[in-house]
Amino acid sequence: MKPRSLLGALVLLLAAAHAASAAQSRAFVYTTDFGSGAISTIELGPPRTAVNDRASVCSDAVIRYFFGQLYVIERFGCDNIRILDPVTFGVVRQFSTGNGSNPNDICVISPTKAYVTRYDKPELWIMNPSTGGFLGSISLAPFADRDGIPEMNRMVRHGGHVFVSCQRLDRDNFFSPTDSSLVVVIDAATDAIVDVDPITPGPQGILLPRTNPTTEFATTPDGRFLLGCTGSYGVNDGGVVRLDPLTLTASTVEVTEAQLGGDINDVAVGTGTTGAVRAFCVVSDASFNTELLSYERTGPVTVKPIYPAIGFVLADVEVDDRDEVWVCDRTASAPGVRVYAATTGVEITAAPIGTGLPPYDIAFDATEPVAVPDGPLPGAAVEFLGAFPNPARGASLSSIRLRTAGPARLEVAIVNAAGRTVRAWQSEANGDFVLTWDGRDAAGRIAPSGVYLVRASLAGRPGVATGRLVRLAPGPL
Repeated sequence: MKPRSLLGALVLLLAAAHAASAAQSRAFVYTTDFGSGAISTIELGPPRTAVNDRASVCSDAVIRYFFGQLYVIERFGCDNIRILDPVTFGVVRQFSTGNGSNPNDICVISPTKAYVTRYDKPELWIMNPSTGGFLGSISLAPFADRDGIPEMNRMVRHGGHVFVSCQRLDRDNFFSPTDSSLVVVIDAATDAIVDVDPITPGPQGILLPRTNPTTEFATTPDGRFLLGCTGSYGVNDGGVVRLDPLTLTASTVEVTEAQLGGDINDVAVGTGTTGAVRAFCVVSDASFNTELLSYERTGPVTVKPIYPAIGFVLADVEVDDRDEVWVCDRTASAPGVRVYAATTGVEITAAPIGTGLPPYDIAFDATEPVAVPDGPLPGAAVEFLGAFPNPARGASLSSIRLRTAGPARLEVAIVNAAGRTVRAWQSEANGDFVLTWDGRDAAGRIAPSGVYLVRASLAGRPGVATGRLVRLAPGPL
C-alpha cells in the first residue's frame, strides 16, 4: 500500500456500530385516560411491584429512555419534551418543540445532541437535551406528499445513522396513505440526509413495501429492524417490514396483515436467548377488537394467538431482556400490564398489574445501548472519507484521512457481512492518502458481491473509523 494524493470529493458513508447495554431492572409505564397522564413503574422481577403516579405528564405522550434519563415526548396540544430523573421523577428539564409541531419521538445521540420528529411540520429539529437549546433543523420536505408534510414518526439509531419513518399521509383525504411510505436516513455526524439511491434524481429514502409505518422500530437479535406498516385502516394491506441498516434496504415483508387477520398496531421481537426468535404483534380486527399474536420469524409463517381482548384496548407491546413480553391492556374494568413468556406465550402474571390510569406505552431502563458511532469517534485519530467507485465491480479506492499531524501506523481491514476479515493492511502513514483494494481476499480470490465494511484505526490512538463498500456481481478486475 502506497500513499497517493487525495482524490476529489468522495461520499461520506457511516456503517453499523457495536453496542452494549446493561441489564434491565424495571419498566416505566406511561398511563393516560386522555384527560390526564402519569408515569408509573414496575419492577421486572417477581413480585413485579408497581409504584403508580410517580409524575404527572401530558395526556398524549410516549416515553423513551436514554443515558440514564426518562424522556416524555408530549405530543398533540403539548408540543414539549419533558426529561425526568428516573429515581426522584422530578423534572430535570423541559423544552418546547414549537407550537403546533406535535412531536412524536426523540433520538438522543449524546448528552448534548438529540433529534426530534415533529409530526405536523416538515422540519426535524436538532436539540441539546442538556440545555434545551435549539441547534438547528433538517428539512424533510423533499419526502412529503402534496400536502407538504411527510408525517415523520418514529426513529432509531444504528451506528452513525439515524432512521426516521415517514408515513406520507394525505391530510386532505382524512389522513389516508398516499402511494408510498419511506424511511429517511440521516448521517448523525453531519446531519446530512443520506441518499440511499444515488442513481435516482433527488435525495431518496428507503422505500417501504407497505404504507403507513405506525410502530416503533423493533431491533432483531441479528441487528435488523422490524417496522409495522398499517396501510389503510380496516383493510388488510399492511405488514411487518424488515429493514437492513447496513444495506439501507427494506425488501422483505415478514408477515402480512392478511396472515395476522387485522391492522397492525404494534410489533416487538423476542431476544432469542431462551429459544426460537418470535415476533409479537398487537392487531385489531374489523370490529376493532385487539389481540396479541406471535409468529415464527424463520420458516413458514405460523401465527399463534396469545391473548384476544374485547374492544380496542391493547396498546404497546415490548420485550424485556429476559425474553418476557409486556403488553398494555386498557380494559376499562381492570386496566394494567400483562406479562407473557416469549417462548411459550403463556401469561406469567396472574392478573394485570395495576398502573393507576390505563397503561399506554412502556420503556425499560438500560434499553438504549451506548452506541459507538462509526467514523469518526469522538477523539478519533482517523476518518473515513468514502469510496469511489461505490458500488464497484473493479478496483475500489478507499480514501482515509488521518486526523493527526504526525506519522502513525495505520491498520485497515475489509470485513464481510459475516464479520470475517477479507483483507488487511498495515502501513506508516501521515495525512491524506488513498489505498487501493483490488476486490480480492488475502488468498488472491475474487471477493463475492455484497456489502463490506472498511475499518481503520491508528495504532496507539483512540477510535475506529468505519465505512461501507458495495461490490456488485464479479466482473473484470
